[in-house]
Amino acid sequence: MATVIDAIHIARTLLNDDAGLVWSHAVLMPKIVLAHNEMRSKLILNGIAVTYESTALITIPAGQLNMGMDQPADLINPIKLNEISPGDDISNAIPMERCDFIPDLDQEVTLRYWAWIQQQIVFLGATADRQVQLYYLRDLVAPKNVTDPLVLLQSETYLGARTAALCRPGTPQYVQFSQIAENSLSSIVRTEVKRSQNLPVRRRPFSWSIKNRRRFTI
Repeated sequence: MATVIDAIHIARTLLNDDAGLVWSHAVLMPKIVLAHNEMRSKLILNGIAVTYESTALITIPAGQLNMGMDQPADLINPIKLNEISPGDDISNAIPMERCDFIPDLDQEVTLRYWAWIQQQIVFLGATADRQVQLYYLRDLVAPKNVTDPLVLLQSETYLGARTAALCRPGTPQYVQFSQIAENSLSSIVRTEVKRSQNLPVRRRPFSWSIKNRRRFTI
């Protein structure tokens, strides 16, 4: 996996300063962070999943209707939730059903349903404590050190070129380096789109649709 220093090397090569005599780590890092934030914003605008993550088991007490403080702070969009009884083996976890809204049903011993509403994961709730594991898309955190990893493939080229451009504002090199960065970003977007298309999708069985169509009718 590439790290920030790889992006710095690319920036220095474009700036004809491979030895780092002019463009030191301390000078380049703020520009790396700016380029990283720009990349993050462009990826989100393109609907790109930045990176995939899963949580440890989270306990949902009986009757609780959301994750509360246990919802990940870097959550962009949830993918799926599995649930088990506290103390049970994770291999026995069962998938929960995602809904556009929580159905008007009585609580049972399992959570069964979840929804993503106003940036919060909400539940129907259960009559007993449950544990859930969340799989989700998380935000892309800006690097702080030159040794920090870059989780996106090929992003070192974008960051290096964009950083070099930021070092040459108002010059022909700015346009040249920015074009290299945009070409790299286009490649990143294509790669991430292809990867997201390979995500497994759990389809609802036809019998579920028939059984619940009347239940969710207003």
